[in-house]
Order: sequence, then structure tokens, then C-alpha cells
Amino acid sequence: IAAVCGYGLSAEVWSDDVERARAVAGRPDVGQVKINGVRTRNRPTVPFGGVKNSGSGRELAHLGNEEFTDVTAVMS
Repeated sequence: IAAVCGYGLSAEVWSDDVERARAVAGRPDVGQVKINGVRTRNRPTVPFGGVKNSGSGRELAHLGNEEFTDVTAVMS
């Protein structure tokens, strides 16, 4: 977790203590953290994407749709 790099696609946390794993999972600066081997393909409604030099934006779920949407405010 202390390592610093220019990429942040995903990370994995492995632990017998799931609550502790969840606490640790919020620390890395990445787009997605998987606990105890869960796979992205097993959770198709969870947004996927990286931060920093690991791409921009998200795929899947409502956040992915928002990446392809521009909001126009129309007033009269």
C-alpha cells in the first residue's frame, strides 16, 4: 500500500478477516479493489476502470454510461 506509482488499475486484498480487508481496501489509489479473489466478470454491475495512467473513466454500470453522456442545460 505504501508503494507509489503512476498507475492504478486495480488491487487485491487477501485476508481471513473480511472486515479488516474492507478497511484496507479503501487505501490504495486504484479504480477497483478485489477482496479474496473476487473477479470483475462475477460482478457485471460494478464499474471497472483505472485511475492515473491506467486509463480514464469507468465501464459497466451507471457510471460507465455517464462516461458517454453529456448533459446540456436548456433554459427558457
